[in-house]
Amino acid sequence: MKMFPTYDDTTETGIRRYLLKFKRVFSDPSMINKKISAIIRQYLQIVSDYLIVSGGSSPINTNHSKADSIIRVHSFDYDYVLKDKTPNGKLNNSTGILFLDTFAPFHPDKIYSSRKGGGLTPGNYYSAINKGLFSLQKELGYDVLIAAHPRSDYNNQNVKCYSFPNVKDETYQLIKQSHIVVSHVSLSLHWAIVMYKPVILVTTDEFVDHNAKLVHIIANALGKKVINLDHIPDNINWGSLLSIDKIKYSTYINKYIRDPHVPEKRVWDIVIDRIESDFVGLTKR
Repeated sequence: MKMFPTYDDTTETGIRRYLLKFKRVFSDPSMINKKISAIIRQYLQIVSDYLIVSGGSSPINTNHSKADSIIRVHSFDYDYVLKDKTPNGKLNNSTGILFLDTFAPFHPDKIYSSRKGGGLTPGNYYSAINKGLFSLQKELGYDVLIAAHPRSDYNNQNVKCYSFPNVKDETYQLIKQSHIVVSHVSLSLHWAIVMYKPVILVTTDEFVDHNAKLVHIIANALGKKVINLDHIPDNINWGSLLSIDKIKYSTYINKYIRDPHVPEKRVWDIVIDRIESDFVGLTKR
């Protein structure tokens, strides 16, 4: 189930391409297990009954002989949109600037790395994020709120993190109530895109390799610029970054969030309906 645009290393050639692959393996040893599992699966010719793919651009790299066993669905993010029945006019509060927290320096899965090879430095990271949000607030005049990551635990950290209030487990609703969404790499960003919210994509000096590239790839797909919050230009015009290219947003939605060719139903409803339909067909034979 494809979630984000991906970095295509086929554009890299020769030694550089292989060095990139080795670098990714060493930064994420679990890739070795995944590759071994894929080889074993192919060798044993284990064939699944169904293959579930999401988004219009989801690749189907499989030797599956039964093309009719493929079930196309939306991404799981889109289920929240389908469940949402609250009209925009009925929202109780309005959030001005919303930052989508990823708990990056403390993330338990260690998915963020710095130039030194370790995790992001909490002091550097939060200082840069706060500086950027203060700059935004000063120019645009909106209040700032942090949508805390579901796995975050800021009450037990020994360093100063955000200078703004944070709210946990209400990210979808906070995005819906927001005027502007600030993010780097977060699946919650998809909700902002589906809602056609003005999005500002940011990074810092310590974001490198996969995460840095992904921010730029997403920005390119949406027609956005990436702002390095460690080097905010003195003459930056935040307002100029709030434009929305509806065509690019729509293309992104159809590629990575919802499949325009499948029913407007939740993921597992689509899967269950398909399997039930197949079983009904079998019993009639």
